[in-house]
Amino acid sequence: MKTWSKRVILPATGIAAGWLIAITLPGHAAAQTPAPAAAAKGPAAGEAFKNVTTASLKTLTVSDFLGAMGVMAAALGYDCADCHPGAGSDKVDWVFDTPKKKTAVVLGGDDPYDAWIAQNFAEKIKELGWTVTAKESFAASKVADWGPLLSKARQDPPGILFTTDYSPAGNASMAKQFAANPIPTLLYQQYGPSVPEYMNLAGNAANGIIWATVLGRIPDQLTKDWMAKYKAKFGAEPGWANAPGNYDTTWFWAKSVALAGTATDYKRVAQASERLIHRGITGSLRMVNHAGVAFPGETNDPSLGQAHIIVQIQNKEHRVVSPVPWSDGEFQQPPWLKG
Repeated sequence: MKTWSKRVILPATGIAAGWLIAITLPGHAAAQTPAPAAAAKGPAAGEAFKNVTTASLKTLTVSDFLGAMGVMAAALGYDCADCHPGAGSDKVDWVFDTPKKKTAVVLGGDDPYDAWIAQNFAEKIKELGWTVTAKESFAASKVADWGPLLSKARQDPPGILFTTDYSPAGNASMAKQFAANPIPTLLYQQYGPSVPEYMNLAGNAANGIIWATVLGRIPDQLTKDWMAKYKAKFGAEPGWANAPGNYDTTWFWAKSVALAGTATDYKRVAQASERLIHRGITGSLRMVNHAGVAFPGETNDPSLGQAHIIVQIQNKEHRVVSPVPWSDGEFQQPPWLKG
């Protein structure tokens, strides 16, 4: 049985493509087997719209596809007409896409974890029609001066600057150097922002930055009650990923053991794990073929998958901007992009 703490977090952001990548990259290692897709009723989106080529989207029904695009547009603060001329009228052309700056600069650490995420992101974003204009490597968690690396994006500002350093201190340092001389691009940081230390170090420089996780807490009442108990016991706020992720994983394992009637027969425990669903503070934990199922990347039912949340920092607060129904905020234009 694979634990969620070992899932490779494959976040992805950008303009509309960012949320598409969040759907196509559920945040699991390449070995994961996705849940079977439900049979489409009527023409599939890929048949009706020839520009829809992403595997997880083109098999949806036209109705479900348009619904998904509406959710993404709302999360970004966009209107359908921003990309499709005539949207909202009988003259709409859904196949036509208004040209956007679909370019990315990728800064990836040199350890296996960072490098795998950077490579996977670069490959997937190309599949979505984007161009990677620069891909640079750095010593993971050891960058003192981000200036030379940020200059790669400054030369030709991309649509998104995607970084994989997971160190809270390293990410905070990058945020401060970026804020001192901002680049007109969206900035994505990996894991570090989920750790409480990050906000203490980055301060206002964190505002506007995006991050994501497949084992983060969802902002509902169940989570708020758990957070209150956590703070009462430990005297500090829990982080957004490790604390809730490990808490849910432990409960899931315990329920699997109880169902199997043993803690030492690992095969029986693994088999039992696929017979239950645990509703935790990170969503609904469910196993298929010995791997966790992510929502919305591998199921469109939030009660059947662990939430892959996309978070933006706003006024030094983390706001879940996707997916619905777990969002508690809307995407805002980063302060450095406001006129």
